[in-house]
Amino acid sequence: MQFEFPFFGRVFTLPRRFIYPLLILWVFLFYGNTIKNTFALDDELVTCTDRQEHPLVSKGIAGIPKIFTSAYASNEEQNYEYRPLVLTSFAIEKSVFGSSDAWVHISHFIQLLLYALLGIVLFSTLNTLFGPSKHLVALVITLLFLSLPIHSEVVNSLKNRDELLSMLFSVLALRSALCFVDSRKWKWLLFTLMNLLLALLSKKTAMPMLAIIPITLVYFRSFSWKSVAFISVSLLGARILFGLLKKGLIETEKIREFSIVENPAFEYSFFQRIPLFFDSVIWYVKQSILPLDLQCYYGLGSLTVSSAFTFKTFAIGMVLLFTLGFILWAFIKKMHTELSFGLVFFFLAIVGACNLIFPMVGIVGERLAFTASLGLCITIVFLLNQCTTIKEKIAPLLFIAFSVYSLSMVFIRNNAWSDRLSLYEADSSTTKSAKVHALLGQELQYQINQSWNDVQLENQEAIYSSVNMAKKAYENALHTYPDYYKIQNNLATLESSFRCDERAALSLLKALTKKQPDYQEAWKNRLVSLLRIYIVWKRNEAFITDKSLNNRPIHSLDSLSSLSMLGLLSQFEERGKMFLADGLNPTSINQLSAFASGQTTWNMDLAHMTPPYATEVRQRLMELYTGKKASYNIVDDFRKQLVGHFLAPSRFTVISDSLIHEIIATKAAIERKFPESKVEELTDTYLMNTLQYEAIIAIHRHQIKSGKGKAKDFVQIGNSYVNLGEKDLAIRAFKRGIDALKKINSTEARSEVNRLNLYIQKINNQ
Repeated sequence: MQFEFPFFGRVFTLPRRFIYPLLILWVFLFYGNTIKNTFALDDELVTCTDRQEHPLVSKGIAGIPKIFTSAYASNEEQNYEYRPLVLTSFAIEKSVFGSSDAWVHISHFIQLLLYALLGIVLFSTLNTLFGPSKHLVALVITLLFLSLPIHSEVVNSLKNRDELLSMLFSVLALRSALCFVDSRKWKWLLFTLMNLLLALLSKKTAMPMLAIIPITLVYFRSFSWKSVAFISVSLLGARILFGLLKKGLIETEKIREFSIVENPAFEYSFFQRIPLFFDSVIWYVKQSILPLDLQCYYGLGSLTVSSAFTFKTFAIGMVLLFTLGFILWAFIKKMHTELSFGLVFFFLAIVGACNLIFPMVGIVGERLAFTASLGLCITIVFLLNQCTTIKEKIAPLLFIAFSVYSLSMVFIRNNAWSDRLSLYEADSSTTKSAKVHALLGQELQYQINQSWNDVQLENQEAIYSSVNMAKKAYENALHTYPDYYKIQNNLATLESSFRCDERAALSLLKALTKKQPDYQEAWKNRLVSLLRIYIVWKRNEAFITDKSLNNRPIHSLDSLSSLSMLGLLSQFEERGKMFLADGLNPTSINQLSAFASGQTTWNMDLAHMTPPYATEVRQRLMELYTGKKASYNIVDDFRKQLVGHFLAPSRFTVISDSLIHEIIATKAAIERKFPESKVEELTDTYLMNTLQYEAIIAIHRHQIKSGKGKAKDFVQIGNSYVNLGEKDLAIRAFKRGIDALKKINSTEARSEVNRLNLYIQKINNQ
């Protein structure tokens, strides 16, 4: 079959066998550079990534039976929807291609093949729908659809394979329905049922096809109640089968917590969501046709969301009302059929994503416009096709211009989607979305954690830059959504673990645990921050209480405000041991100097030292390396310079005791709220690793005095006294522990008694 294509007054012919390769080349022109991409947002929900193995997909083909009885993703807090077909596709990939390192590029290649296949099926279906006289229109609609920049999320995101498969099978269901009406062969009814069932098993965004397919038949085929009834029964059969499969096979119900950070409309009533409905419809139209910016997530802060009825709401409502009036008029008059149908297709496919029936996870979403955008493509092409002059002279220019614009937009988004960090960095620069900035901070923090102990990392300064970027990202997220509790906790962790600013961390955590008293992780972080303050405080006792130091005081130590600098020095000392594992050499000197330089970006007092801190670190290390000075702890010199403030030993003890009391109170609060939290082990581990045995004794003594003491408390006290060289006190504590154990009638207790008796003998013999 030859297809004729008029173009600027000339008519070109193209054999049908060249159409499908053309569509494939078109897809690879726009998206071929996505094959190099890796994993991005939410890919771990559906496949095995470089960071997380999907428990079902990781089993490959052997996991498919379990896939059909499980939610497509779940964690400790939530279960998601039922989409077994998507997981099945990745499970097959896992069995065929193996590890995810090379597999990710194959997965992206398969995304392109699926998108190209969708284009082929769409062109074939539109040809069947409109008839052979409009094959050019069908091709233009298909090319336009494939080139829309708003589809870049679906093609780039492996997680959104569900949208690809759902639309692919939805279009096949429509084609099967058309074939049934045209041929009256019953097999097409079965194909209609099976294709829609497969679409629903991919994602429930196929649900509008239950209405769209019968309406399509009414628009484009001679009306027959019998044909429409048969098709409707077939479609309903697919819906019922999907429901039965889900109810009969799935083991856990959907559990999904919704947050205001995802969509403020979760707190709106139906009436309050009406203005947002109008705004959402217009957003989908605008972003589908001519997007100026695209984002990976449209949550709180990305769009202005209001429940108020304004003049804008009224104007949009009037436009939508006029559009619905035109659809009704065109249907009654049997005029502008294709144009009217395109609008109907769009509205039916998009209405569920417009926050009226229920709020969306994400105020709007590019992926949610994937199927609906086909309706807009049909509308635009047939609208331009109304005028002969436009169709022959202007439309080709418009198509070329739009294709060039789309290609540039798609290339930009393809590069943004190359990995998680590039995506979040690109999108955070153009949005105030709390979720996007939070994602950027979390990704940076993850990479910092991965790099922190890598002494082979050449660019040490990058770590410190990433910490500052993560802090800024978290602060931006909290500026948009101050009650973003998880991000407050993450920011506190960043302040404590890397910047050593325990004062800032504690301020965040105390406020957080007051607002969210059941947030266990925040309570634990609060305890850890207190432990770190105490450890740094005790480590610097010799300098803080040394009268011989007469330097200018930087801060009043009574407020503990200078501990950030002292903490950074302890951090330098600990990490320095890692860098010097292979000895002092030019490489380790460069790494430690870079480390010191990075620390100055976290604390300006370090940066303003004279001579400069990083320069002085390099100078001292070079002196040691060249033998100009004997081995000594260069950090102690900085401590002397930074502290420079005498504190009476009695005052030092008072502050130490107050810190211990606060640690004890926080630990007790956690144990009351979360009995299984094991914070005692956490506390002991921190203090033992830093040789703070007096603190361990004080904490376990308090446990005993409060009536909650157990044998292990006496044992911990005894072990601490052993480490302090107090044999008599250690033996006394162990004996009290033995007395407590003898009251317990168990094999483990008797075994522990024997062990302690032997240990006491060993101590006595020393």
